[in-house]
Amino acid sequence: MATKAVVGAVALLVSMSATPAFAGKQEARDVGQGLSVIAAAGVVTPEPTTSALGIGGLIGEGVGFLGMGLWNAFASAPANPDANHGQIASVAPVTFTAVSGTGSAVDSVNDSMVSAAAMVDESRLLELSLRRYYGAVSDENAANTQLQLRQSSKALSSLEVSIDAYRSDLRAISDNVQGTEFALLSATESEALALRDTIIADNAFPAFEQFVFDEMRATPREMDLAILEVTMVDGSTMDDSDLGGAVIFDRYAYALGKVDLHELLPSGFDPVVPLPGAAWMGGPLLVAAGVVGKVRRSRKRF
Repeated sequence: MATKAVVGAVALLVSMSATPAFAGKQEARDVGQGLSVIAAAGVVTPEPTTSALGIGGLIGEGVGFLGMGLWNAFASAPANPDANHGQIASVAPVTFTAVSGTGSAVDSVNDSMVSAAAMVDESRLLELSLRRYYGAVSDENAANTQLQLRQSSKALSSLEVSIDAYRSDLRAISDNVQGTEFALLSATESEALALRDTIIADNAFPAFEQFVFDEMRATPREMDLAILEVTMVDGSTMDDSDLGGAVIFDRYAYALGKVDLHELLPSGFDPVVPLPGAAWMGGPLLVAAGVVGKVRRSRKRF
């Protein structure tokens, strides 16, 4: 039976179907699924560099689907308030096991693991902080409303930085792929969609990728959200030319660059920014009406 959270995410996806953010997420879904197919081939190849890149690909696909599931849960926060709004949210930091080996390809994969882990951490913090914000609003607790507004805004800002760092690391992997055996690997759209169908039928990711979710300590609810994202893969934004080892990491970075987190926030939620020189946790961050506004968007254009 679908959980309440998953049902809410389905409704959210339907309501967002015409937004630019949805289009960006659709592309990330499609490319991410192709990334998994190629990565699986890389993992079973004995050449060390190819294996490291294959593991990087599997982590990219797993992190992408879990992250996008959490992002789609942001807008459901008002319907899932957290009564523990007097406490600042915290999460157990994700740490991926580094890939062994030397060389630029291995280094870039390990760098990407650090930024990918931070992206998951900040996604979880933002979701929980948003739920606590709406818990404080529901309880009419003004002090905790402001506390959780600041925490949500901080997590949002940090998540945007983490996504940008992860995209940079993916582009570095793409550069280091060139000239390796991984660059010669390729997949077809039909192969990616076949893997999608298998994941849906099994209601689980393949065994060769389970380590990603284990290291992220994904909860059953998060796994449900990740699989829900897989069901949205339809191949509408990819073709066979996108599914090659030489281009796949760059394509994934490009797709993530099209996602706008602000369009995934609850309707009417206005994040705040610290005053010049002010720390997120120190001193008042909210000033006279009219100064508080939405965080300035900093997406790079491709």
